[in-house]
Amino acid sequence: MYSVLLVDDEYMILEGLKKIIPWNDLGFEVVSTCRRTEDAIRYLENHSVDLVITDVNMPEKSGIDLIRYMKEKGMASEILILSGYQEFMYVKQGLELGIKGYLLKPVDKNELTEKVMMIKEELNHDRQEKQKERLYNEMLLIRWLNDELNESEYRNFIQHFDVDKLDDYAVIICANDVYTDTIRQYSLAMGQKLCVIQENEDTFYTIIVYHGSKNGLSTFLLQMDQTIEEDYQLSVGELVQEWENVYESYEQALAMMTFSVFYDNKQVLSNSSKNVLNLLDDETFEFMSFNKALMVGDMNETIIKLKGIFSQMRQLAFLPDNVRHVTFLLFTDIYRRFPSLSVAIYNETLEKIKQSHSIKELEDWLIYLLELTESMDGNMQRYSELVQKSMDIIDKEYKEDLTLKRLSEELHVNSVYLGQLVKKETGRSFAQVLNQLRIEKAQDMLLHTDLTINEISFEIGYNNMTYFLKMFRKLNGMTPKEFREKYKK
Repeated sequence: MYSVLLVDDEYMILEGLKKIIPWNDLGFEVVSTCRRTEDAIRYLENHSVDLVITDVNMPEKSGIDLIRYMKEKGMASEILILSGYQEFMYVKQGLELGIKGYLLKPVDKNELTEKVMMIKEELNHDRQEKQKERLYNEMLLIRWLNDELNESEYRNFIQHFDVDKLDDYAVIICANDVYTDTIRQYSLAMGQKLCVIQENEDTFYTIIVYHGSKNGLSTFLLQMDQTIEEDYQLSVGELVQEWENVYESYEQALAMMTFSVFYDNKQVLSNSSKNVLNLLDDETFEFMSFNKALMVGDMNETIIKLKGIFSQMRQLAFLPDNVRHVTFLLFTDIYRRFPSLSVAIYNETLEKIKQSHSIKELEDWLIYLLELTESMDGNMQRYSELVQKSMDIIDKEYKEDLTLKRLSEELHVNSVYLGQLVKKETGRSFAQVLNQLRIEKAQDMLLHTDLTINEISFEIGYNNMTYFLKMFRKLNGMTPKEFREKYKK
């Protein structure tokens, strides 16, 4: 149902317009009538309408003044004007301002119906286009969060979203048992427009990509506590400095939410954002540096980073529940990085985290797992037959223009199903698996060949040198040149 505002200084004309055609049957509702331009302006300041029908010649301010006001304020309403035979100059001005048409008084029923139906068709088209654009933007946002954007999609992403390299980013996930738009509306009102609502197993997740300063994030979360009255669970990922790394903040937020649900722990992930902020308050407390050390494959550096995080938790006197959350996040990175770690080890670790009595006990266990991976057979995998076949093909054809669609066709399975299976078993999207393998090959070439960086980029399957440099720095925290200088013997 589309909304209509009628404006005319003559009472009888307003009453006639309300009754001359069956508005509801045509898909419209007359939401208000005004006899003065000033009254119409006041109404439009607080309400949006789809169609305005206004007389042009009214006392004090005219209908043209109303139209100019609406255009200056960027109001998207369609406009029809009513005029007499002697008021052609008004009609001309209205047409110049972009009105959809005019009606001569007295208004003809058939002509009004024809104009309204024409506008309805345009409104339907606009609504469909906006819906398509919204769905596309949501799809692009979700692919960004899951680190699934390829080279060309990166360019499209920049065009669709305002990503500021000067801002930090953090992903916030709010879970509700029933559908509500309250949190999304709060986010939009606070200027945080990168948000989407997803449903999974009767739970609705509002995902917000916050961009701004750390202090701004604290304010955003604390004000959300005071504004949102309904019950929800809250999970926040680490602040990252580059939009290309937002997926890491998203993965952390997901892991924290999973941990909370697994242990039915609502103390930390609840309406009280203060506990969550304890994980974000110190600049030196960073998960990403640990993750980068894992990717580089420098075990000594990885253990140093790990010990640094536990040392930081001791200094900040973290509560036991917060220590368990951080341990789980660190373990998630380790488990995803080393497929040789079995599901049995995953379950054993969850139990150890749950039953732990000291921070040292958890630190020692993670160090043990890291050292264990060095003695394990690198070919040991925990994947199903289909995913293992996928990994084998990726390993053989990573240099080529390999896509999930092409991979699924080669394996004779549905691409969506295969993508979901790869994500579930590896903890990474197809794009992440492919990019990580390519970058690992690049690491090896940087250390054991004299090929130039440009040659290596082409050799591992990247057509765009800039994109290769972006991916290498994204996964390793340093440029290929810095990596070669630091690790080449």
